[in-house]
Amino acid sequence: MKNGLFCSIRMQAINPRLRFLQAKSSIRTLLPLGLKESISKVRSSVAYAVSAIAHWDWPEAWPELFQILMEALTSGNSDAVHGAMRVLTGESTQRPGT
Repeated sequence: MKNGLFCSIRMQAINPRLRFLQAKSSIRTLLPLGLKESISKVRSSVAYAVSAIAHWDWPEAWPELFQILMEALTSGNSDAVHGAMRVLTGESTQRPGT
């Protein structure tokens, strides 16, 4: 009984952290799709969000971001190129001295 109760309490403590990590993973998967949005204000907002997340998560927690941006830059889609460039310019201004 005691071990079962301890296990239940421990799972409740771990579960929010697991949900948080799953949410972050979903955001990292879905958010870059907005970089090719045809509406400029939406695309720029997405680029800003990607840049802000990348400031903390790249490269350790989001190593595939560079490949995502390179694919956007070489896609031939002017919206995707613009979105990726906005991420890169935002990222370069957010990392002074690094």
